[in-house]
Amino acid sequence: MDMGVGVFVLVSAMVSPQAQRAGGGTLTHSGSSGSSSGSSDDDDAVATTPPARHTVNPPLRARRPAPTPPPPSPPPPPAATATAATAWHSPFVALAPHFVMGGSRLVSVARLNYQNHVSEYGRHWNYSFTAIAIALLAAAAGAAVRALRLPVSATAYLAAGGVVAALYQVALRLPVPATLVAEATAAATALPALCDHAASPAVQDACWMAGRNATAPMPLQDWVLHAPRGPSFLAANREGVVGIVGCFALYLVGVGMGRVVAATRGASATAWQRRLLLFGAAGVGGAWLVAAAAAAACGPVSRRLVNLPYIAWVVAHSATQLACLAAVEAVTLTHTGVPPPPSRSTPVVAVPASLWRRAASCFLPPAGTPFSRATLVSRSIILDAMNDNYFALFLVANLATTAVNHTMRTLDVPHGPAMAILLVHAVAMTATAVAWRRCGLRLKVW
Repeated sequence: MDMGVGVFVLVSAMVSPQAQRAGGGTLTHSGSSGSSSGSSDDDDAVATTPPARHTVNPPLRARRPAPTPPPPSPPPPPAATATAATAWHSPFVALAPHFVMGGSRLVSVARLNYQNHVSEYGRHWNYSFTAIAIALLAAAAGAAVRALRLPVSATAYLAAGGVVAALYQVALRLPVPATLVAEATAAATALPALCDHAASPAVQDACWMAGRNATAPMPLQDWVLHAPRGPSFLAANREGVVGIVGCFALYLVGVGMGRVVAATRGASATAWQRRLLLFGAAGVGGAWLVAAAAAAACGPVSRRLVNLPYIAWVVAHSATQLACLAAVEAVTLTHTGVPPPPSRSTPVVAVPASLWRRAASCFLPPAGTPFSRATLVSRSIILDAMNDNYFALFLVANLATTAVNHTMRTLDVPHGPAMAILLVHAVAMTATAVAWRRCGLRLKVW
């Protein structure tokens, strides 16, 4: 569950408009790289001419005169300038489902006796509120980038995420205000002092508060992890509120990773394998080295804090998964005899049949299924079905999880039945996604 929260933030950033609006920077079918995407804006993509292909010059006697380049296309009409009210209205409209899910979760916890693990986000907070806060911070950051005309390349986003994570890790070591310490002290005195391993988490926090030096400053990370919960909203929901900064840093890193992945669109098989080798050797290896260094320097991974070791751990784990999936995709492109992605002028072709495809018929479309440049990325029925109805499946999966949590206390379920429940849940969601795709349903909830 701890990994799932971070991966969800990272993947949401990778498919966000900030990650996908990288003007230029794509690879052509011959494997040559385009211009850098650092000069494009998030909302105003700059039209760039395609890069010239690198070809070997013919002998001098056979050299032909260079063709006359086509006249440049007229510039696009200027976009209408959005007002400040419109700029802030759009994120709120897009986040309406998160407001509904967050409010529904809050009401179900308060009225339906729904189990709530307070140490996850707090008494009233949940992930939907964190997603809302991340989206608003991303909108504010995008407005600042456009106003200051800062670079928006993948490197800039990765560096910004690293800087925010590092500054947040430093802030976790700073002392909290005296008012929060006094509130925690008052909450601790109201709890019984039964300090043993069988005590509840609240009592254990009170025992920790009683055992600390009252005159010493309390760092922010100790206040989040150990201080008793006071009556204020901030103290009651300290994990969710404080962790927003760490989640936003993870979001920025995810946008940078999304731009790196988006830059491989339209690449030939050779260029894709070169990028895969570079990504696997440098990206994955470097991510795990950073994760190990962060854990050694800053302490253990903590999802409650969303600290720097947790951010590095999620990035390293996600990069490894992406590299493995990319490797499988590159191998299948080679072994199935599928041609490179066709250009825009190339007609749609049919996927040839092979023994490997017949063995994997449950994951790949049937032989003879037409594909285009857009559908060549996955060619998997399951992946395509998930992508067709991503948010609708997310809602259905949450409802199924709610039903499970209402029928049993999940913390007390043994390992065997817990794994069986998770397997049934995964199979049911996959079957639902495939069934919707077979029926041609595209449920756009929002």
